[in-house]
Amino acid sequence: MFNGLKNRFQQGKNEPGADVPRDDGDGDGADLYVWLICLGLMLFSGYRSLHLVTSTLPADAQVLGLAALAALDAGALGWLAFANSTSGARHGLALLMVALDLAGVGAALLADTALVAGASPELVKTVALWVVPIVVLANVAATIAAKAMSPARKARDAESQRRARIEYERRRVLDEIEAAEREAELAMLRNRASLMRQRSAAQMYERADDEPSANGRKREMASDGAELPTTQRSKGGPKD
Repeated sequence: MFNGLKNRFQQGKNEPGADVPRDDGDGDGADLYVWLICLGLMLFSGYRSLHLVTSTLPADAQVLGLAALAALDAGALGWLAFANSTSGARHGLALLMVALDLAGVGAALLADTALVAGASPELVKTVALWVVPIVVLANVAATIAAKAMSPARKARDAESQRRARIEYERRRVLDEIEAAEREAELAMLRNRASLMRQRSAAQMYERADDEPSANGRKREMASDGAELPTTQRSKGGPKD
């Protein structure tokens, strides 16, 4: 039996990505016997824990002692079941809380025994005032931490981060496209302004070239008009 358990443990340990190895039993009902023994002992320790806690509560709040068992005896069983159903960091947290709750159960068992026997009042005071509240607070914090480390929550966070990165890249590409369009529009406007300046300069050069020719023609016409009367006088004028 023990060789089979050892082989299973080594096999589960060597497999990559394997969860914590578990013993499925050898089919002889050994697990049932272990659980019967455990439940019987937990009933005894649970009564002791409840008696200790209720002794520190007022008469009208005795029922709240049952709630304290969620962080002691019932808490140890609950975290053990949680450890067998999860893996990774939450599995380690569950095992840590099993150990802590069992320590609280042991302290409450000793303190209630001393309370009933009338011995070690300092032990009873320390456990009732410090150990049990600390264990209860640790269970509350561990429950919140286990919820925060949920794989479903991690998957949602990863999906949100992926969508945020996609949105960031989309906006960056759109901004680059808009900047390129503005740059192209400015380049087109600069080219148009340059063409207009070149056209204006060409027109000014053409007008400058045409002005000397026009002035020359005017001077020729003026000279022709001045010589015409002299010619006419020489040809058709009256003789003395």
